[in-house]
Amino acid sequence: MSDSRPVRRMALRFDPDYAGRPGYRPDFLPGFTVPLPGVTPQRAADLVLGADGAPLELQYHHFSLLVHAARRSQLWSAVNVDYTPQRRFGNPDRQTLGRDEWRSDPRLPPEALLRDADIYADTLFDRGHVVRRNDNAWGETLTELEYANADTFHWTNATPQHADFNQSRAGGLWGGLEDQLVGALGAAGARACLYAGPVLAGSDPSGDFGAGPVQYPLKFWKVVVVAEGETLRSYAFLLDQSAAIARRGLRDEALAEEDLNFGGFEVYQVGLEEISGLTGVTFAPGVGAAQVDRGEVGTLETLPVRRRLESFGDVRLR
Repeated sequence: MSDSRPVRRMALRFDPDYAGRPGYRPDFLPGFTVPLPGVTPQRAADLVLGADGAPLELQYHHFSLLVHAARRSQLWSAVNVDYTPQRRFGNPDRQTLGRDEWRSDPRLPPEALLRDADIYADTLFDRGHVVRRNDNAWGETLTELEYANADTFHWTNATPQHADFNQSRAGGLWGGLEDQLVGALGAAGARACLYAGPVLAGSDPSGDFGAGPVQYPLKFWKVVVVAEGETLRSYAFLLDQSAAIARRGLRDEALAEEDLNFGGFEVYQVGLEEISGLTGVTFAPGVGAAQVDRGEVGTLETLPVRRRLESFGDVRLR
């Protein structure tokens, strides 16, 4: 295999060819079709539209997303993930891949997205990756891996996430759900399809952080779809940072060390119906039918049960 030796770089290596980015593949899980999410008609009116009047699907290396126009943030993203070691090239570290460098997508005007001056510069909000670099950094060649990693640093993929999240127990749980599921299930080909996004609710709070009023999300969601043998399984999760923001505020100093693992972030395993109700994002019937915790159709146990997660051991696998 060519292009296989990592070298240390000063900056991320971006692919200059936006027209050639393949985006999300619905046929990524062998033997199954996992379509892109959809949106309700009401939510479709909120999106950035293309020249044809349809929601503009922005395609990147391994993932695609839609942008909410008024909120200047993605509504959903869909990403193909491959965890096989030969496509990870030893999981090169950040020094090898290059320093973090957020950038605009030339397919959108710069003012169409939240950036540092709007919310991140002087607050306790981090630029949270919706599509994680650890999920997206894979490829047939090291160049493909580098391009995929760099694509996660577009402002289209950033969402305001409280800075304490990375220091909390919930941060590790939330960030590792997908790869732990793949490992626990022995997923076919160590592959997964992930959907994720912020919950953009009309009731979300807002603040002026120096560049005008900005609404910020209190909740985030993700759906993990894997193939366990010949069975498709889907898992839906919700993260709530409301308590952390209420407790800490947005401009405070760092917490004392003994306070780092407070319970301000809550992670739940939920049903796709709950996520759709909160977001206006819709899912293909096959993805819904693959949910765990689903009883026999037509019974009171049809819908999955909402459960609070303290560790991966709390996840209902089957």
